[in-house]
Amino acid sequence: MNWKEWRKRDYYYKKAKKEGFFSRAVYKLAEMNNKYKILRENIIVLDIGTSPGSWSQYILNKYKNVKVIGVDIVEPKIRDERYIFIKGDITSEETRKQIMKYKYDVILSDACPKLTGVKDVDDTRIYELLLSILDIIKLSLKFGGNCIVKALNFSNLQEIFKEYERMFSFCKLFKPSASIKRSREIYIIGRKRIR
Repeated sequence: MNWKEWRKRDYYYKKAKKEGFFSRAVYKLAEMNNKYKILRENIIVLDIGTSPGSWSQYILNKYKNVKVIGVDIVEPKIRDERYIFIKGDITSEETRKQIMKYKYDVILSDACPKLTGVKDVDDTRIYELLLSILDIIKLSLKFGGNCIVKALNFSNLQEIFKEYERMFSFCKLFKPSASIKRSREIYIIGRKRIR
């Protein structure tokens, strides 16, 4: 079965279509938020790798008094006065300057680097992306703030996880039910930034 056929049969894909969400990824965030209480009213959220926008869409639907800053190289479909989009790569100086205009209560990332299928190259790309996001957390997440960051199960996962773990009073690796079983996808959840 090819990917398009699989997607048409996928429970979460059909559910997202039916409920008007841009992608099935929304159910990953919903599960993690329900379980770990990451989001709430009256916060500013940074959504890294925001496109097509289902994570931001979920936040804007669920909470009235929020501001969401989305960052990606591809513009999402969201049109909402509480949503600000920054077009750019988070590793570029110009994009970082725009991101740093705010202090965030929550930083989310469903971003994934472009993978090649060559293990060493891909592991390096994953590691560098996770370090870039960690750097943004250090510079712009408020103390007491939370994060959810997509990682992939790669050779240096435990090493980078320890770097995140130092920053939060609670830190855990979690694979949501909506993640495809065979995928390497896993999320780093951090609650209550302490340093």
